[in-house]
Order: sequence, then C-alpha cells, then structure tokens
Amino acid sequence: MPTVLGVQEALPDQAEWVHAALGDSYGRVGYGRARDGGDEAAPIFYDAQRLELLDWGQHALSRKPGEPGSRSWGSMFPRVFVAASFRDRDTGMRFQMINTHLDHLSAWARLMSARALSAAVQACPTPRSSPAISIPVRRPPQCGISAKPRRCAMRGRCREPAQRGMGHILAISAASGPRQTH
Repeated sequence: MPTVLGVQEALPDQAEWVHAALGDSYGRVGYGRARDGGDEAAPIFYDAQRLELLDWGQHALSRKPGEPGSRSWGSMFPRVFVAASFRDRDTGMRFQMINTHLDHLSAWARLMSARALSAAVQACPTPRSSPAISIPVRRPPQCGISAKPRRCAMRGRCREPAQRGMGHILAISAASGPRQTH
C-alpha cells in the first residue's frame, strides 16, 4: 500500500472508491475544482498512521489562485493544485506533496501553471521540508515529457539541496491512457 498517493481527474465517486480501497487508516485532502468543490479533483491520499498531516491547501491554477473554480490563460476547465505538508512518524522527516493535473489544450495555461507550481515549491514552509511534486505528463505533443512546463517546474528544485535535506523531488508520471482528457 502506498504511503502517499496523488490522484488526478477523480470524480467524487471515484475518489470515494480509491479512499475505500485504501482503507480507514488513510486520510484524504483535496476537493473538486468547481466553485462549489464538486467536479474532478486532484486529491492526495496518505497513510495517517505513518504520516502526520501538518498543513494543506488547494489553490486554483489561475490569475486568482484563491478563487475556487477560476480559469485563466486559455484553460477550458478550472485547474487546481493540492499541497500538503507531512511529517513521517517513523523518520521525523518533513516533506510537502504537491499534486495537480495541467491543462490538456492550452500551452500557455501549462506554462503559467508550471510557474505557479515552481513558486509553490520555492515557498517550501520549512528548511527541512522536501517537496515531492506529482505532475502527470501526457504523451501527446502538446504536453510531452520534454515540454516547456516540465522544464519550468523543474526550476523549482532546491538550489542548495544540502541545506534542505534530500532536496526536491519532481515525479513526472508518463501516464498512459486516453488521449482525450479534461
């Protein structure tokens, strides 16, 4: 079973299914991207027995990050990122997980979203934190593994890894699956 899991494009019933499959010992943060908290989500599930949740927040990937459901930069659908800070009860290590799903149509939206994610990584709350970022990268040409948004998000990596423990980790999942996604 995973210690921490980021899920993208989860509808409410799908997120509930994942939570039920993981079991009662798992916590969840994140809600839908719509103004009312419904619709697709990018929740983070975590083993609550192993990890202590220190803080979390969800922000719109738009010019108005504090406004749920907001869209910008040519996005057809609202986009969000969920950031959660944890302390590993076994090791004492603190880390931050950032989970998102970038826009599938607008290259400008992906680039601007990557800049927002980079800023979130730079704002890492404590010197001992080491963010782990989950950003699914689809294989279609508009957001392939070598796309500019990936390079921009990578710039958020820790400049002095020795001062921040293990440094930042950027987990790019080269998702296979339907090419048509929102």
